[in-house]
Amino acid sequence: MKKVAITVSLVVAAMMLVGSTASATGLLIPTKQGVGPLSIKYHRAEVKIKDRVAVTHVDQVFLNHTNRVLEATYIFPLPKGATVSDFYLYMNGKKTKGEILEKNRARNIYEGIVRRMKDPGLLEYIGRDLFQCRVYPVPRKGEMRIEIEFTQVMPYEGGITKYSYPMRTDRASARTMKDFTMSVNIKSKTAIKTIYSPTHKIYHRKKNDHNATAGFETMAATLDRDFELFYTVSDKDVGLNLLTYRDKGEPGFFMLMASPKSDFREKEIIGKRITFVVDTSGSMAGAKMRHTKKAIKYCLNKLNPDDLFNVIRFSTDVEGFMKKPVSASKANIQKALNFVDRIEAAGGTAIDEALTVALAGHVKQSEPNMVVFMTDGHPTVGETAPQRIIKNAAKANKVSAKIFVFGVGNEINTKLLDKVSGGNNGDSTYVKPNAEIEHTVSNFYDKVSHPVMSDLRLDFGSIHEYDVLPKRIPDLFKGGQIIVLGRYRNQGHSALTLTGKMGQGNKKFVFEGRFPKKNKDNNFIPRLWATRKIGFLLDNIRLGGKKKELVDEVIRLSKRYGIVTPYTSYLVTEDTPQVALRQPRPDRRRPPMKMPAPTTTRPGWGQIGNRGVGGSGGSDGSPSEATVASGKSGGRSKLKAMSRVQVFAEKKAEAMDLESGEQAVRMADAVKDLKQANEPRDEADDASGMRYVSGRPFSYKGGAWTDLRYKSGMKVLKIKYMSSAYFRLIAKSSFLKQVFTLGQRVIVVVGKNKAVEIHPDGKETINDKQAREFTP
Repeated sequence: MKKVAITVSLVVAAMMLVGSTASATGLLIPTKQGVGPLSIKYHRAEVKIKDRVAVTHVDQVFLNHTNRVLEATYIFPLPKGATVSDFYLYMNGKKTKGEILEKNRARNIYEGIVRRMKDPGLLEYIGRDLFQCRVYPVPRKGEMRIEIEFTQVMPYEGGITKYSYPMRTDRASARTMKDFTMSVNIKSKTAIKTIYSPTHKIYHRKKNDHNATAGFETMAATLDRDFELFYTVSDKDVGLNLLTYRDKGEPGFFMLMASPKSDFREKEIIGKRITFVVDTSGSMAGAKMRHTKKAIKYCLNKLNPDDLFNVIRFSTDVEGFMKKPVSASKANIQKALNFVDRIEAAGGTAIDEALTVALAGHVKQSEPNMVVFMTDGHPTVGETAPQRIIKNAAKANKVSAKIFVFGVGNEINTKLLDKVSGGNNGDSTYVKPNAEIEHTVSNFYDKVSHPVMSDLRLDFGSIHEYDVLPKRIPDLFKGGQIIVLGRYRNQGHSALTLTGKMGQGNKKFVFEGRFPKKNKDNNFIPRLWATRKIGFLLDNIRLGGKKKELVDEVIRLSKRYGIVTPYTSYLVTEDTPQVALRQPRPDRRRPPMKMPAPTTTRPGWGQIGNRGVGGSGGSDGSPSEATVASGKSGGRSKLKAMSRVQVFAEKKAEAMDLESGEQAVRMADAVKDLKQANEPRDEADDASGMRYVSGRPFSYKGGAWTDLRYKSGMKVLKIKYMSSAYFRLIAKSSFLKQVFTLGQRVIVVVGKNKAVEIHPDGKETINDKQAREFTP
């Protein structure tokens, strides 16, 4: 240790705290009073997983913006059971290995930091496996680079391995100045199936059945939650894995993940029958037509040898490349490409005839049948009544072909198109009239080009399942995965059976699932299920008309899980400042280095809330003044900057009735976003007056973050912020520790008719009886 200190003028003393799980990224906190945690320039993590052992290498750079040399404490919480294998500091560009010394006083030192900083976000570290070291000197107006490497054995159960990375930090350092990069490489002896993160939108790719990569890269990243990654393994052709969550005495929640193997041979891929139907009316002239042609050509050039295909163009009339689908031979594909080249935009829009002609070419039930339908307008030729068009399409669809609609621009009837696709086992996607057409259609085709298993059905055996979403399980494609969410009433082990068409016949896969009586793990599942359920209900209201029982259920779920909808945007109460619209932040998410670019979602959906551009929330945990304003916002130009929450809050229920126009398209997108959610959404956090912590929604009322379960008349224990009573409760309850990170004023329900309130006039100390009574 002395050699290190003499060589680089460095003092390092490290301490370990033994506790439960980890939940915070590294911080460098100056010891000088009044100086907050140093800014994070970048944070990069590279993870190498081999079977169940993960080695994580972290590289961080901190910036000292002050004019003085600082002494600081470096803090890095570790996942449970992790061991530090390497720790390096850089001084004047020289990398030096630091020594680690244990200190029993670590917990007291850290609690002292929490009290001094008066930041509830720092509570996240207490009681965790915590690495600490003293760092000196941190040069004035300079940088301090730190590298740490740790090894952990990951939990494994039922074919599912879970990796956790400590990311959450305090509000003062809630954003990197440059990038946050997470790169994960997975190697497994048993074949890898599904890769899923409930916390972050990730890119993932399986190189083969035994090697995979995953990760993300975000500029100016908000470090507000841990990164969690699940991956499943199975030697079967199709893997099916189960996660559950259940509160004692209540029905449970489940999430099923299914994915096929990667190395399917060509003869195992099901040949599909696919028809491309393109609107060539006059309104498609110019850039729309040019990009649409490119999209169709891309798909034609990607057809498989066993596929049958056709191309149909429609305007005032309907014309097919062939009278019926033909084999995807090189000669036929070239003829089709020439047909596309000759297409010109002119005339009206015969949607009804185009659909019936396309569906007439699908006559064989035993193969995957798909219709890709692209249009930019309303029906103007032939049958124009939406309800008749919907009925005619259903009648013509004798083999349950899946209709995938791509609506171009805003002057389209979204309700007609959604009913056509939804009523025929498909989906609608809305794109801008530019290169997004080509990009979106090409990405879609890449996903569906290699069908593996179609017409899927799930049987839960002895388990009483209900509210399973989606209602109709989508097909499985090579390289794809599906997620099914639902609820269950009873408990026990049960055989789960997945059946569907595979190859030349039907195939059945049987898996064992355990549905427990109580399970507090995976608490992201209930809100994810509720998100999909609300999307399903809103879709029914939007397309089928407003019904009281459906609206009531939307409101109930919205309040219970803190999800903003057109009927509950009022949850941001009169005590909460109104959110000001911002210009949309560019989507700077990029995949980890050496990875192909991920598919992006529809651009132009901005971010709002107290973690918007320019900083975090107030130091007391209240919504930041920098991100709120008292005036109302509106107008078509501002609408482009709206997130889904803003669409709901600004337009509310009346937008559910719109059929066409920019507002209708955005509402259709917003409802679909809920209906097809695969990861929990952040609208509660983004809505300025809502938070969702440890399975509970909180709203900002009367200057306090208030549990939505709280009711007047409850027995309340008031405690003072950062008092002995405060620390005593968080030492007894990890739940309260999470909730108390909300701020200096919090009201939380802790039992039947009981609540704890952090209040300026609260108690400094509490006795044993009070601690037991008010600990959930």
